[in-house]
Order: sequence, then C-alpha cells, then structure tokens
Amino acid sequence: MFKSYFVDIGEHKIKVGEWEGNSDKTILAIHGLTGNLNHFAALAEALSPEFRFLAYDIRGRGDSSPADEESGVFKHADDAIALIKELKLEKPILVGHSFGGYVALIAASKCDNLSGLVLLDSGGIIIPEMIDVALESIAPALARLDIVFISEDEYIEGVKPNYASMGLKWNKYIEQSARYELGQNKEGAFKFKGESSKILMDFKSCVDFVHQEICPKIKCPVILFWASGDSGSGDGPMYPEFVYEITKEFMPNLQYCVSPGNHYSILLESRPEVADEIRKLAGAGNN
Repeated sequence: MFKSYFVDIGEHKIKVGEWEGNSDKTILAIHGLTGNLNHFAALAEALSPEFRFLAYDIRGRGDSSPADEESGVFKHADDAIALIKELKLEKPILVGHSFGGYVALIAASKCDNLSGLVLLDSGGIIIPEMIDVALESIAPALARLDIVFISEDEYIEGVKPNYASMGLKWNKYIEQSARYELGQNKEGAFKFKGESSKILMDFKSCVDFVHQEICPKIKCPVILFWASGDSGSGDGPMYPEFVYEITKEFMPNLQYCVSPGNHYSILLESRPEVADEIRKLAGAGNN
C-alpha cells in the first residue's frame, strides 16, 4: 500500500512517498536531476512489501520546498542525512539514480548506519570538460522543463516525444511521474514544477564531487549498475563504461553490475536484475 506525507527538516518540507512493507528492510531512494519520488514506483512495486520503500522529492522538485538560492549536490546530501535522522531510519539501504546517486554517495560518506548503497547509472567521473557533452546527452530530459501548456492532457501529449527520444516506451510509471511533476501557474497554464536554472546549477555542482575524498569514507557494501543500453540517441549508453573506473578504484568494496536497460529505463521500467541484487544485498546484510 502506498501513502505520502511531508517531513519537516529545519525550515523545509520534504515530500515522502512510502510503499509500506517490512521496516526491518528499509530503502530510501533519491531520484535523478529532473525526477520525482514517483520515478521509483516500478522498483518499489517489485520490492514491497518485502521491503519498506521510501522515496522523496529532492528540494526544487515535486512537492518539496524550493531549492536553495545557491543549490548543489552537497546541500541535497545534507537534506538526505537530515531525513534519515528525522525518520529515525535504522540501517537503511540508500538507492540513488543519476544525480541522486551522487547525493547518496555524499550522504553515505557521512553516515555510519547504512546497510548498503545502490547506484543506478551514477557515480562516475564528471570533470568540467565533460559538462557540455553531458548536457547534450540529457537535453531530452531537460527539454520538458520550461514547456508551457494550457491543460494537463496537452502537457502529457507534449512531453511524450521527449520521453521517446530518451529511448522509452510510454508506460504507467512514466505517465504517473509526468502528471505528478506538473504544476499550474497563476495564469492557469501547466508546466514542470521545478526551476530549470536551479536544476542546471545542481548538475554543474557535480564537478565538485571528488572521488578520492568521498568514496574511501563509505564503509557499507556498494552496488553500482552501469546502464549499457542506448540512451535513445543512437550513440550508445548515456555514460561510457570508463567513467566508472575511478569509482571502482576508490571503493574496493564495490560490486559492479551491468544492466541492459538504458539510463532512464533502468528506473522507469521494471528491471528484475536491479530488484534481485537489492534482495541479495539485504540478505547478505542480515547474515
């Protein structure tokens, strides 16, 4: 059973979605750059009620409070840590997709009570020279942020081509997420709830992530999934496999897995290989 609620962390409100289940096996999931808590619905449905599955809107997305004026990956990590404390989560598994994986990595480097960390096509090297190339890769995801439509249904029809260009077939999980991300402005028009300028700021902040400083501090078991499928551009996966060599180098306890899904379908479609590895991770932690 699914429910949602707000959690106060300081002066901010965080919208949490909970797929109810076994509280001895709790997952806290952090979505990607332009995502929302509903992006985890497919994975949550696969794992609950075996697990208690929590996902939340990072600030500046969905129904959570706006992002800070100077937003960035480290501030979102502070929110994740505060949320773990506020919810009194004991030995949760953190799951992060794309940008959310960097948030989860930073949070994991500062938490000593995690059962594990799962990175979904996330955690590779990002250097300033790669930003422009990466922006081209995520352009379809960013393209929908400032589109304005006169009705909710028109918005849905308008963003379908963006998702198709991301190598995705429209499904119930995508529709649920797209309707949730939609907000209505004072003029009655509909658009994405977040601010594109803050989202770009968040993305560019990932260049401040230093693997050799953060990764060695993570003591829990880590699983990294590389999404090997074409990202919709015809040029192969979103991230070439070599970007994860530095992650492997500085996290010797990392388990590396390959998913045939692409950067988006690894989350927005049912991926049994991801759910199975999380079950194994949880089982190993209880032995």
